[in-house]
Amino acid sequence: MENKEKDKNLIGIDLDEVVADFVMTFIDFYKDTYGRRILFEKIKTYNFWEHGLDENREEAIRLVDEFYNSRYFNKIPLIDGVGQAIDKLSLEKRIYIVTSRPKRFKDKTEAFINNHFFGKEIRVVYSSDFHKENGSTKAEICTNLGISDFIEDNLEYARECAERGVRVFLYDKPWNRRKLDRRIIRVKSWKEILSALGGI
Repeated sequence: MENKEKDKNLIGIDLDEVVADFVMTFIDFYKDTYGRRILFEKIKTYNFWEHGLDENREEAIRLVDEFYNSRYFNKIPLIDGVGQAIDKLSLEKRIYIVTSRPKRFKDKTEAFINNHFFGKEIRVVYSSDFHKENGSTKAEICTNLGISDFIEDNLEYARECAERGVRVFLYDKPWNRRKLDRRIIRVKSWKEILSALGGI
């Protein structure tokens, strides 16, 4: 895909923990299924296996896959305020959901988006970041599509996008509370995001 000049009418949005309240729902699944509790505020990295979620990356991914196939996955709610925010953004911008969910869950992922944002023109793009599948990273996707603004909760991905000249809004979470450079704007709500985008 050829790199494009950034277009202020394009916005990229991560899915989990920015649109979908993934982690809290996963915590409920893990507690109910395995009887072990993970505290949300204690999660200091995206590497779940570092929080007692089995011993290594492969086992952690297996458990997340089990969650995707469980009844809990279909109960994932929206992050507060995102419904109204997408309503407003869709009037002025073309929206891309850029997610590192594995493509094998494409049907469920897009059913979730269609269910919550029916009638909105939202394109979904799958990155290769977390699951190391073939494909592009979020930074490459933003550059290739010409996305000017991106909303993300993973600090590593945020930095990679910012290095390519994308304006990044980092949705505040326990796992990203480290010092930011000036290219990344920390936000704590969708109200703050809309305000930072110019009061859409």
